[in-house]
Amino acid sequence: GSMLLSMLEASEEEPLIDANTAAWLWLCLDSFFLLEFLCRILSAPSKWSYIVDWLNWADMISSLGLPLRATAGFFLPASMSSANSEIVI
Repeated sequence: GSMLLSMLEASEEEPLIDANTAAWLWLCLDSFFLLEFLCRILSAPSKWSYIVDWLNWADMISSLGLPLRATAGFFLPASMSSANSEIVI
């Protein structure tokens, strides 16, 4: 999903989706990955075993998108948006 979204955004000509739509889609994907990680860790019989198992690290890393995006701020720079100001999401 995220690979397709990146390809739709990064076109040399006119992008297939605008920056605002792409930002909302990224937000939805990040929310889904965080929700999936929380469900998995809450349903795990042993939280510690889940965390130390290296096969689960991909889930943990993919769930960091939303917290990192929230830390940086939910906005698009003016150069990426179609308007002349920042768009707050």
